[in-house]
Amino acid sequence: MSHERAATSEEALARFAATIELESLPSPVIQKLKALILDSIGVSLAGAGAPGVDPVVRAVRGWGGTPESTVFAHGMRVAAPFAALANGVMATARDFDDTLDDAMLASRVTIHRDPEISDPVTFVPQSVAIRLRDGRRYARTIDTLKGHPSRPLTDAERLTKFQDCCAFCPRPLSDRRSAAIVDAVMHLDEITDLSEFGRLLALDEGG
Repeated sequence: MSHERAATSEEALARFAATIELESLPSPVIQKLKALILDSIGVSLAGAGAPGVDPVVRAVRGWGGTPESTVFAHGMRVAAPFAALANGVMATARDFDDTLDDAMLASRVTIHRDPEISDPVTFVPQSVAIRLRDGRRYARTIDTLKGHPSRPLTDAERLTKFQDCCAFCPRPLSDRRSAAIVDAVMHLDEITDLSEFGRLLALDEGG
């Protein structure tokens, strides 16, 4: 009798990702992936100088290993798992709380759950209300947030977001460098050597 353990959902997803061939993906899926990759790179570059990132970068720099993967914006290559850790921290570093804390605004924000919404992870609709000290109240409700599958960013909006993210990078990117990154992502399926792409993201050779 076989007692082979069934694969977990994580293992099944990892196996799918590791074995899928680019040629088997429909063109719209490839284009969507490129858009998501560009967005991830943008928010990572924006978070490269955020509080809490430097200690992680210093740690992975000292952990050693094969220098095979790029740490975005910091001009170094480390072992792939360590680069994934550092880049992942950068990608999530620019959160709302980081911008609210300095102004002491976060302590005055109250979140109310709408009992009419049954899905705990829903992103729609969203409402915000602001009450000023003089009693005035401003409110707005958005039924579908920008970026939702039913209301996706346009190519122009996605490019603007990427450029805005680049402005937060501790190593300012020139227009030439940011345009080169965008072009590389848009042609990622045609690149045979990723080392040049890695150098673009390391920002170790000028902006």
